[in-house]
Amino acid sequence: MYFPLNLFFQVSLYASPDYSQYWYLFPIGILIATLYNSTGISGANFWIPVYILWLAVDPLIGFWLSLVSMLFGSIGGLIGHTRHKTINYPIAKKYALISIPFAVAGAISLQYVNKSYLFLLFGIFALSYGFLMLFKSFVQPSKAISNHDSSNIWRYLSGACGGLLTGLISVGLGPLLLPHMIQHKNIRHHSEAVGTTVLIVFLTSLTAVIFRLNSNFISVLTTQFDTILSILLYVIPGVIIGGQLGPVVAKKLKLNWMKIYVAFLLITIGFVMLFRWLSY
Repeated sequence: MYFPLNLFFQVSLYASPDYSQYWYLFPIGILIATLYNSTGISGANFWIPVYILWLAVDPLIGFWLSLVSMLFGSIGGLIGHTRHKTINYPIAKKYALISIPFAVAGAISLQYVNKSYLFLLFGIFALSYGFLMLFKSFVQPSKAISNHDSSNIWRYLSGACGGLLTGLISVGLGPLLLPHMIQHKNIRHHSEAVGTTVLIVFLTSLTAVIFRLNSNFISVLTTQFDTILSILLYVIPGVIIGGQLGPVVAKKLKLNWMKIYVAFLLITIGFVMLFRWLSY
């Protein structure tokens, strides 16, 4: 009895996956989460090319993983923003009530959308928003804070469109909401605008993650369980650490410079994703 049992454990150990394969995602996770939590731009913008282009994960799994990674990064960021008191909860509630239902609609309709169009949609979004941010940064530099009516129609449109995009391609809400947050009359500092945006994106993305879990998607997740576990083993602690650093960076970084470096990153990602769409 002893020998076969011992042999069984040896074979099981030999056949087990190599969980050290994705160790480099730990420092990458710290960098991406710091970037996300210092700007309010969804971390999924940066995780999608990592998973889909670099690691060659199945697109649907890659978009879902990017949301999960961003959520854990948001937890660390939310702790940091709460500690620094840079979240306006009443404003976050108003926007979340708009974005969450549309995120549900996007997540449910995802199964009817061709995978290649996800690359196209994400590429166009990242590229367009990157150039828009760059244009505003150089041609019309933003002031730290300027008042506007928080109840106007643009609030509802940004929340609705951002929520729908989050359900479909995991991104879109942060970039659409952040300008409204920065200009909101009840926001005292742009770091508070970032913290409030992080909370709204977290709640909306969590909803999208849950509603994407239909029976077909769960079966795909099951077949790639070892790969997903190997990835998240390093990503989760990395993004939690980065989430703590982001709010500190947000307070020290000038608003206009913050927009410029995020814009260049989005433009680069947009071009890469459009190229991926052409070659899909």
